[in-house]
Amino acid sequence: MTVPPISGTADDIFARLFLTGDFVEDPYPDYEELRLLSRAHRLGGGALVVTAYGDCAAVLRDPRFGNDMEAIGQAKGGASWRDHASLAMLSRMMLIANPPRHGSLHRRVGTEFTPARIRAIEPVIARAAGELFAGLCERGGGDFISMYADVLPLLTIHAVLGIPDSHRIELRRQTLAFNALFERGLTAPHIAAADDAVDEITLYLTDLIAYRRGQPADDLVSALVAAANRGAVAEDELVPLVFQVYNAAYQTTMSLLGNGLRQLLLHPAELARLRGDPLLLSPACDELARIDPPVQSTGRHAFVDLDLDGIPVRAGDMVIAIIAAANRDPARFHDPERLDVGRVGPTGLSYGYGPHYCLGAALAAEQLRATLRLLTASGVLIEANGPMVRLASANMRGFAHLPVTIHHRAKRVDR
Repeated sequence: MTVPPISGTADDIFARLFLTGDFVEDPYPDYEELRLLSRAHRLGGGALVVTAYGDCAAVLRDPRFGNDMEAIGQAKGGASWRDHASLAMLSRMMLIANPPRHGSLHRRVGTEFTPARIRAIEPVIARAAGELFAGLCERGGGDFISMYADVLPLLTIHAVLGIPDSHRIELRRQTLAFNALFERGLTAPHIAAADDAVDEITLYLTDLIAYRRGQPADDLVSALVAAANRGAVAEDELVPLVFQVYNAAYQTTMSLLGNGLRQLLLHPAELARLRGDPLLLSPACDELARIDPPVQSTGRHAFVDLDLDGIPVRAGDMVIAIIAAANRDPARFHDPERLDVGRVGPTGLSYGYGPHYCLGAALAAEQLRATLRLLTASGVLIEANGPMVRLASANMRGFAHLPVTIHHRAKRVDR
């Protein structure tokens, strides 16, 4: 196919979605408008945008696409991007690595995310989720984000990494500041804040690694330190690897939990279906991840000239795959705008696809599953209670505050 020339309409939609420095409350009509305009759009800056499931999946799995860190760095930080601590950290993370380095790093941390290891940590997740939810219930509700969704992923990843109580400090602010790098409307203040955050993160993780070098245990940090001791992992890879795991396990899971609850509050009939049939928990986890994913888009660079099923792509092109749009592609999903907790068939691209499929997807899904068990417990009623506040970001979609009321049917006083 011939990619349409620069379309003011497509550029305007993309800018509204990703470049204003803020979020769009409901971006899905805009994604559908992009889809109806054309299968692919070449924006004014030269990037290609695709929204169809097939095109997005192809970009994510095709080895002719990858991450050109030099291009990424210059786009975000200019010619001197290496002087920015945050971009230097990003360049060393597994998230950006291409084969064969990506495969090597993936193998080093993959042992902690096998089905057996996930099963071993399920009791930790269930216990933490139960205690946090009990706290919400005792108060009759509260802010679901700060009291639950913001805490459960941290408790979980602390257990995986082996962060002892004595080393647990607040890295929420620093992690969120770093993740501004994934916004498409990045500004100089964002980079400055991310640089400061990385300085603090590096000091903390360097201390943690030194602690585990002297006090090894059955955890990921200890395993990585042991690998470094025998020369299987470079010493300067340790901090980026540990931060990669910490970061990937925190904000996206927090947003998965918050976005998922919001969808169920918007669709009480689907929440009632879950209460009535525990067998729907697993498909519901897939469906909630599909319908409103924490990461809305991702990009890859073309390493060679190629034809993407009729779409001409030039070497060096950045192709932006809007996975949130792909997740609602009517060519892939029946009635894609509808939340259906019993949906069977293909799953979305919320956890990625191909070699960069999210390593912690099963861990995130287990936290969502544990949360759904609590939300659907007999007699528990949960309702929205006051204005919700979204994170001030577009590509990383989630809530900063989600106030709810929780009560039991027997205790409810109808107004």
